Amino acid sequence: MKSIMRKVVPWAVPVALIVVLVAVAAVVPGCKSTVDSIRAPGEQVDRDELAAEVRVVSTDLETAKARLEADFQVRAQELNARIEDFNDDVADKIASLDRQDEQKLALISAINSVATSAVEGNVNPAAVTMLGLSALTGLLTGALGVRRPNDVPAEESRKRELVAARIKAPPP
Repeated sequence: MKSIMRKVVPWAVPVALIVVLVAVAAVVPGCKSTVDSIRAPGEQVDRDELAAEVRVVSTDLETAKARLEADFQVRAQELNARIEDFNDDVADKIASLDRQDEQKLALISAINSVATSAVEGNVNPAAVTMLGLSALTGLLTGALGVRRPNDVPAEESRKRELVAARIKAPPP
């Protein structure tokens, strides 16, 4: 029996190794490689399922990005409109202050002229009356903040532009 074993053992080990390797080589290609799912952690997916998940998640992310960019554009337009309204309001207020200062200077100049004429004895009653009416009108206009009829408030103008921009903007 020992002699048979000595003859069988030298070629049995390599044959057994070859059989195991052939079995593994036959089974391994049939097994699918898997990884954790992107959308459902803990669940295993193969290459095709992973590719499908990547397409779905990529589409979802691109849609979310487009919505965010559209929302950003709308908010940026609103902020720009507010900034323009602010700048227009500041410019209107500065212009109003300038007009008031000009009216004061014109009034002081007119009063100075009338006073000089009075001192010289050349007072014209009609000129004094017109000066008084002009001064009164200027002071009331400045004090009450009366605008010219064709002035459109900057805020109202910006609101109209913002509404027009929203109508033209594509829906998110």
